[in-house]
Amino acid sequence: AAKYYRKAIEIAPRWARPHAWLGSIGEENYDYQLCITEFEIVLSPEAIGAGELRLDQIRNKKKKCEENLAYSNYGY
Repeated sequence: AAKYYRKAIEIAPRWARPHAWLGSIGEENYDYQLCITEFEIVLSPEAIGAGELRLDQIRNKKKKCEENLAYSNYGY
């Protein structure tokens, strides 16, 4: 699935939805940097269609990924 989301991002880089999907894949696969990067794009003012998404959930997921990345950097 990630391959298709990346292709959608190539075609429409400011479209929020494939960034949100890719961020969720990063979260599920413990790729916290991918999760953070993609969710930051969704939350940016330049994102198109972000208003259709549950931004409160995306903010919470991003925060969780940031915390998990910090813990993993300290060997927890």
